[in-house]
Amino acid sequence: MMLLPLFLACAKGPEPVVHYAENDPFTGKLVINEVVAEKTMTLGEFGEPADRFELYNTGSEDLLLKEGEWFVSDAGPDDPKKFKLPETLVPARTTVLVWCDKVDDTSLGIHTNFALAASGEHIVLYHQVGGVGTVIDEVVFTKDGMPGPVCARYPDGVGEWVVPKRSTPGATNEPARYAATE
Repeated sequence: MMLLPLFLACAKGPEPVVHYAENDPFTGKLVINEVVAEKTMTLGEFGEPADRFELYNTGSEDLLLKEGEWFVSDAGPDDPKKFKLPETLVPARTTVLVWCDKVDDTSLGIHTNFALAASGEHIVLYHQVGGVGTVIDEVVFTKDGMPGPVCARYPDGVGEWVVPKRSTPGATNEPARYAATE
């Protein structure tokens, strides 16, 4: 009799989360590229200044993100499936904007159910197939740390995190005002 509750508890364990699995074909191909967690003059599709980040396809081929397999979160790997991405085509060497404005809508771009805190966040890009989830990319920033609440990879997708001269939503990141790495 005692084995049944133990078996049920083991069967309902948490989903496995793997960081940067080499066997996931998207590892290194899709990255978080720019983060703006302090509302700027950049307006979202709904006409309001909004926090945002970019996803960047580093490869030479288009990537199709299948709905139900892709998630983003501001809660790190503890809650990686906070927002489910819609099916999205990310052309080669191109960005997709993810607005963090608590709108929870994908009819006019991707608008998450969370906002970013300028005081710090742990953003993750998460891919799940066949019950196994992989953190494809992540960035942890703090208000006074490096990187900070406005940061970008320079050059796009592969460079170090820097504090850019200005944010460039959907466009090529600019050289740094100063490096954001320690």
